[in-house]
This record gives sequence, C-alpha cells and structure tokens, in this order.
Amino acid sequence: IIQFFGVYIFVLFGFADALFVLFNSSPAVAEGIIQPVSYIDVLTAMVLAVLGNIEFDLLEPLTGASRLMGFSLFWGNTIVTTVVMLNLLIAVLNTTYEQVTEKAFTEWLFLRLVTMLEFE
Repeated sequence: IIQFFGVYIFVLFGFADALFVLFNSSPAVAEGIIQPVSYIDVLTAMVLAVLGNIEFDLLEPLTGASRLMGFSLFWGNTIVTTVVMLNLLIAVLNTTYEQVTEKAFTEWLFLRLVTMLEFE
C-alpha cells in the first residue's frame, strides 16, 4: 500500500509543479493583472478535487492557451489519480483474497472438527 501512495504522491507533486509553473509564468501574472498562486493553494485544490470538491476558482483567472493547459492538467491529474487509487483498491482486494484462500482448508478442517464434536 505504501508503494501506491508513493506513486500517488509522485503524480500529485508532478501535476502540482506543472500547474504552479503554469500559473506563475502566465503573462497576466507578469503584467500584475492577477496575483501569483502559492504552491500550497495548488496542492490543496488538487487534493480536494480528487476528494470530490471540484472548484475552478484557481483556474478562472487564466486566459487563452494557459487556461486550456490548466484545465488539461487539472483533469489529467484527476483521471490519473483515480486510476492509481483504483489500482490500489484492486491490489488490496487481491491480497485479501490470497490470504483467505491460503487459510481456507485449515478453516474448513476446524469447522468440520467443531461439527464432529457437537454430535458426540
């Protein structure tokens, strides 16, 4: 499980870095039209988006190609994170299934013993 969270953190910081650079290198920030965005704001928006609180307040000031790239990165992060988390769920279920099947015969023998002792 730790490996999957490591992959998630890697993906999160990768997309957050891209969005942070996109926001702070846009011409509107250079001209002083919009305020620069902090890295914490970008990370918070991305984590909240994965948790279901999707707000586009962070992306609204962008215009033109920066806006298109911002939305692409935002939705790309959401899709990649969903796939990583789904992969984590499948891995956890697979591990649990393997543990249950390894102990199945022993459990069956124990239940058979309990049943035999009840009839004696």
